[in-house]
Amino acid sequence: MNSFEYYIETMPGHIKKCEGEDPDPDPWLVVSEELRVKLNSKPYDPKKSAWVPDKATGGYDEGLIESTEGDKVTVKLLKDGAVSIIF
Repeated sequence: MNSFEYYIETMPGHIKKCEGEDPDPDPWLVVSEELRVKLNSKPYDPKKSAWVPDKATGGYDEGLIESTEGDKVTVKLLKDGAVSIIF
């Protein structure tokens, strides 16, 4: 066996399932109707919506812009109602 044949046989994903059919991926890929309705009912205004960095988690929190003064933007967070000022 040459090095190319060895590489092909040991690549990730080379193990075949021995029994049964593959599981249906739909539960992980399709958004349920209940979740779709819940997400569509959330308030969203493209001119007022903003994402604020969350230093604790390294992610972002969703908020609505309340006011702007020059470079300062005041945002009310949707998750807990806190007010954040962004420069």
